[in-house]
Amino acid sequence: EEGSIKKGFDGYFSKKNFTYIVESKSGSVLTKNISHKAKLKEAYNDLKAILAGEKSSNNPWRNAYNHASHIDAAVAKPIRRKIKELSDSFDKKKFGTVDEFNIVPCSTIFLKEDWDDALSNAILQEPPTFYAGFEAKTIMALCITKSSYQVFVEYLQGGE
Repeated sequence: EEGSIKKGFDGYFSKKNFTYIVESKSGSVLTKNISHKAKLKEAYNDLKAILAGEKSSNNPWRNAYNHASHIDAAVAKPIRRKIKELSDSFDKKKFGTVDEFNIVPCSTIFLKEDWDDALSNAILQEPPTFYAGFEAKTIMALCITKSSYQVFVEYLQGGE
């Protein structure tokens, strides 16, 4: 995905009059010092860099606009218009800052085998206020601990 034309946000969603930009990072519980805190920080830093035009030469808003313009997406005209304005500004090197947007950084940590309360509790050891230093219009963090790591790996390897 890095450097591809489709590089952009993992999601751009709306609810009522609010829009949210989503960026997600994941990893294995076997990774040294893995934590939801680290993955959320990585997602936040990625969003910040993408919005500032520092992550890639690709316009992330163009990709969002393309998806929003598909008839099946049924995206309201004002939202498409706003995304188009952001895309045009990005092309003109007028970048945004993370504090102008509602963001949803996400973290997924895959457990190696069966669910283990001790491992899960260790992953969740950080208090939820750790992202208080992040800048954004609003922040909603999403943390997922999955016990299906091996099933996911088997799927990627073409197994049943």
